[in-house]
Amino acid sequence: CEVEKDGKLVICHIKLVSGQLLNIGQIKISQENDADINNISVREPLPAEYCWHNLATHHTFAYGHAAAAEQQATLLLSTDSPTADSNAKQDKAKIYEKVDELMKSKGWTPLNNNFPKGSSLLLCDSIPSGTQFELQNAEDPTKFWLVSVTENHSGLLGLSNASP
Repeated sequence: CEVEKDGKLVICHIKLVSGQLLNIGQIKISQENDADINNISVREPLPAEYCWHNLATHHTFAYGHAAAAEQQATLLLSTDSPTADSNAKQDKAKIYEKVDELMKSKGWTPLNNNFPKGSSLLLCDSIPSGTQFELQNAEDPTKFWLVSVTENHSGLLGLSNASP
């Protein structure tokens, strides 16, 4: 995935998903010097470099977002890189090529969808207002009511009777 940090995009590995929280680590991208944009190295995040990313408060972009033709985004190089300043020339194709090699060697699958701020991966959050269900009486299984979802607060559904 890619997330925004200091106005630039960072390529990250998602280690764990827990509801709307992602445990992500920044893939370290280093460029030895400004003159040679082909001298790029990448490494996977160390276990201590993973942190929690909240989908409710931060955008999460599909892998390759910065490379999209319409994007003018800059990839953030590693903080330990001598070219971490904004004037560094970037060959995004070369960076993605190196990250692709790392992902393939580790068996990682890229994220293919964008998740805007406020998104949730919880199934219960995907039930929109207006959805209708048949609600069965627990004591008499031959009785049903047609109900509509009026609101959904993290899976706690507000229902109204939609049947006569």
